[in-house]
Amino acid sequence: MTIGDPTQWLAKVSKLCRRMTEQAVIAYRDAEYEDPKPRGTLEAVQTVLSRDYEELSALLPDDFPKSRLGDLRRHISFCHVHDCIDIAGFDLPDVMEKAEQYALAQAPRELSGEIGNYLHPYYRARLDREMAMADPDYHGLIAKAAIVLGDSFKAKAGVKNDKDSEIGRAFNLDKPVIKVMDDLTSETNKNFQRGTMLMLQGVRAFYRNTYTHGQIAATHRNAVHALIVMSLLNEIIDGATLVEKQ
Repeated sequence: MTIGDPTQWLAKVSKLCRRMTEQAVIAYRDAEYEDPKPRGTLEAVQTVLSRDYEELSALLPDDFPKSRLGDLRRHISFCHVHDCIDIAGFDLPDVMEKAEQYALAQAPRELSGEIGNYLHPYYRARLDREMAMADPDYHGLIAKAAIVLGDSFKAKAGVKNDKDSEIGRAFNLDKPVIKVMDDLTSETNKNFQRGTMLMLQGVRAFYRNTYTHGQIAATHRNAVHALIVMSLLNEIIDGATLVEKQ
């Protein structure tokens, strides 16, 4: 499932967590005054918590971070006095913390700033998402972006791989599959065509072949440099013309 608008989703999760926390605290407080066995209060709250748990569980996507959701379910099923303490003090705060992290990752607040304005949408979203993480993986970001660029080329050219030979064939000056400029008779436009080919091959060698086959230390600065180059090439590919087969 998708969560839709992350802010609205987080508000729903937060509301449920607060409601369940209040129920657990009230149940613990009231049960303390029931003698000798406080089952009436706990059974009543167990019904409410079970209902709210099902609603909360339905809101959480398949890729939701590992959390104490399973513990929450177990504590609700037992619903002894001390289970209420675990529910309010540990289970629900953990689920809420993971929900906040998830929402932040899904809806980064354009952390790339002015730099993001120069990035292709494919790469800006990925950079924003990575910057929202507590421990950004810029190596992984660059590697994935290089694969995305290759996929864009393959989709445009209608080919199955993005090897140097395939890139060379696609941008061949005599029988091109893709034209960067419609008129390839002028020396300037031939240079645009050949330059695009060489840059794609260079990015593949410099980024994809290195970052996907080894653990290369990468900083935010490295990632921005890489994504700017890839954005340029992706925009060229987007605007290029696919030559009809004769």
